[in-house]
Amino acid sequence: MEITVDELRQHIQPEDYDALTGGDDSIAETFVENGRDRVKAVLENYGVEFDESDSVIRLAVIKAALGELYSYSADWVTAEHYRDEASSVLKPLAPAVYPESVSSSGADNWKGFN
Repeated sequence: MEITVDELRQHIQPEDYDALTGGDDSIAETFVENGRDRVKAVLENYGVEFDESDSVIRLAVIKAALGELYSYSADWVTAEHYRDEASSVLKPLAPAVYPESVSSSGADNWKGFN
């Protein structure tokens, strides 16, 4: 089930929603789609399948959409806050990266400090 404008509204004060969209739900729909695209790109990079029914992915899309919406209104601080929240929500889905070797061996000809 795709995220709806009504679901986005549940995460923002009604007066803020009206101020940001001018009451035009098509604007919010555009930013939900932008948020969805942003999250899809991150998940693709992680090698994780996009599934909007997953509660974590759903929350990340909403946070990303709110970031897009606040960017549209030039509220850069709030937009960055929501982008950071979206990233934080997705971060646990990132694959673990382990180095091939924790440390490398020293040189065979090393004689110590003089």
